[in-house]
Amino acid sequence: MSENEVDLSLGTIFTEPPRPPTPEPTIAVYTREPGHRKSIEEWEEIQIRLVGAHPLWGNYLWNAARAFASYLDAYQELYKDKYILELGAGGALPSILAAKTGARKVGQ
Repeated sequence: MSENEVDLSLGTIFTEPPRPPTPEPTIAVYTREPGHRKSIEEWEEIQIRLVGAHPLWGNYLWNAARAFASYLDAYQELYKDKYILELGAGGALPSILAAKTGARKVGQ
């Protein structure tokens, strides 16, 4: 390249600062309400491995996901033997719960 030419490669136009290291993953635990289990042998809790903190990753199990999962657990007839699609899954707790309690197929 000559002195008069400008370097327009992507690396010079769209520079990004170095990213800090990703924090270690965490485990979030969802515990079922006692009245939702049909027998003592049924599962009692779901452990979800969440990635370290990052604005674009599912790194937090939101209270809305916990509340919606409890609702789905209480009203399994709404999705039993049906196809489920969860949008904006984050930690995917509602999807995991639906898959464990009777949904035909779950997608995220």
